[in-house]
Amino acid sequence: MKKTRRKKKKISWVEIIETAATVFVAVVLVLCVLTKYMDPRNSPYIALLGTISPVLVLLNLLLIIFLVIRRKLIFIFPLIALIVNIGYFKHVWIGDGHNGNTEAGDRLVKVMSCKIILDEGDNGNSISQSLKLIADHNDVDVICLQGNSEAHTDLEDSINWKYKSQDVPKSSLSIFSKYPIIDSKVYDKNGSIYAVGCKIVKENDTICIVDYDLNVNNGATSSYGSAVESVHIAENLRLNLSGITQPLLMAGSLNQNFNSYAYHVLSTDLMDVFYYRGSGLSATLKPRWLLRQEQFIFCNKRIIPLAIIYKWEDWNQSALIISSLKL
Repeated sequence: MKKTRRKKKKISWVEIIETAATVFVAVVLVLCVLTKYMDPRNSPYIALLGTISPVLVLLNLLLIIFLVIRRKLIFIFPLIALIVNIGYFKHVWIGDGHNGNTEAGDRLVKVMSCKIILDEGDNGNSISQSLKLIADHNDVDVICLQGNSEAHTDLEDSINWKYKSQDVPKSSLSIFSKYPIIDSKVYDKNGSIYAVGCKIVKENDTICIVDYDLNVNNGATSSYGSAVESVHIAENLRLNLSGITQPLLMAGSLNQNFNSYAYHVLSTDLMDVFYYRGSGLSATLKPRWLLRQEQFIFCNKRIIPLAIIYKWEDWNQSALIISSLKL
């Protein structure tokens, strides 16, 4: 009897393209793990991958579903890519939402940070009234504002707190406090103000507060230019704060995601309060499904994060962040 030879199945061009596309998307997502440690000045293309991480994660999830349904073994590539990016998911979603413990006599401070991003025609005065109500309801001690300077003036008129950081013309940064403010400072690079700072005296404690916004008018016309400028400013800010030994709290807008090099520079030796005490999705900008987290509260080891919540208001494109901390 003659042995019949089994015909080899020809691989179609469609299968080749499908496999190549799957491997490519998976490899690019794996490279996203490196973005936090890749200086955009030296590795511009890899560093900028962090800006499209949410899209790549979604693509790999869809590829896994699609390939499993079609019983294609190559689903293993996007699966491995997602496993490698487990750290990304730990930042995107915090499930437990555990709060720190407090005892009678603990020295506590509550801070609210908000970047005001208004639609054209919104009323700054009504927004300041809303901010005041939220601050009063949550017993906030310090407010760090970024964005729309008109709302800062309206809030100053309506909140009736005695203390405010140094007035800076054309600045979109302000710190309001229930407690005395001393030693106000302004941080700028080439004339562009990116942060204001001060020391707040609450009873026997002196706390260094920095309100920052790395999205200054720096002339950057591309994502690459913006990423590079954010790194320059982050380095400049950390250099200015390097000698501080007192409790330090930084609240504001990074203008980059948590997997960016600017985040790595700014958060070195500091705690990201949401990562330690957050709950749910980490997104701070609308629409939330895009998972853009560009606002952060950091503190040094002289402060213990207790809790953090995000509040969403119809009149603002970004979240109001309220954090409780123990000195």
